[in-house]
Amino acid sequence: MKEFYRKHKEIIERIFETAKEYHKLRYTRKKGKLQMEDKVGLILVCLNIKKLMKWIANILFYFSLI
Repeated sequence: MKEFYRKHKEIIERIFETAKEYHKLRYTRKKGKLQMEDKVGLILVCLNIKKLMKWIANILFYFSLI
């Protein structure tokens, strides 16, 4: 279970930390559940796109070395 938590901490918790620090999810100016769901959804989509672009860049770099 400790190994699972280490992986969970590295992958999942880092996403929420980034969202809180760099995308202003610590506090909100919007009122209502639907508006916050929209804001959080857009931020998480942006973070996923960022992660995807880093992954693609690493693959291209790997193949350029071969």
